Amino acid sequence: MIITEAYILVGGEIFWKSYSSSLESILKIVVGNLSSKGNKYLNLVFEALLKTFPVEGSSMLLSSELVNTMTISCAETYHNVKNCETYSVIHVYLTVISRIVLSSPAHMKLIVVMLDTFVNINFGLVQLVRTS
Repeated sequence: MIITEAYILVGGEIFWKSYSSSLESILKIVVGNLSSKGNKYLNLVFEALLKTFPVEGSSMLLSSELVNTMTISCAETYHNVKNCETYSVIHVYLTVISRIVLSSPAHMKLIVVMLDTFVNINFGLVQLVRTS
């Protein structure tokens, strides 16, 4: 993952144009299948991706259903489902979702629709946003 982070940061536009689909495939394989320690390295990739390509990276994560996978993991952990992700993993996922919304507030609507569509557990704006 550290090598992937370096390619994103150093390669810039050339890397994105040439390898964004490969990056998407790799992320689909690793998201949800790493240990807590491995997820820390995955976070470096997400950080580099969303800092270097905020709009393109956000769109790629949303369209590839990676955000769906992350959100389901967050919902399962919120409701203490057996064998759910650790809090350090959920922290990474919520950070990614937050960066996506910051890159384009319109993405929040997509995430809310996705929550209503794909997550069969009560997990939405009420659980994500504290109002007090």
